[in-house]
Amino acid sequence: MLLSIFRDSAYCGNIPRNKRPTFSFKNDKRLYVSRENYIVVKNTHDGIVSEEVWLQVPDMIDKRKVTNKSGIKKDYCGGLNVIMPYA
Repeated sequence: MLLSIFRDSAYCGNIPRNKRPTFSFKNDKRLYVSRENYIVVKNTHDGIVSEEVWLQVPDMIDKRKVTNKSGIKKDYCGGLNVIMPYA
């Protein structure tokens, strides 16, 4: 939950579009698109944080990752002193 808030570009004033396009209006199936292929509409509203600060967040999250015995990186929460179960 918290990581999804940190990764949401709406907080810096950008809105991602085309996340899950449909094949047809008659069909309910949706196609999942990778983050690199999102259509991002910039400056749709005043952001809560500046874009420069928002771009620093992924680097800060990557610095706090912990590798477990099997080599999988997980996020670490220092305030709760636990490894986050979801990434």
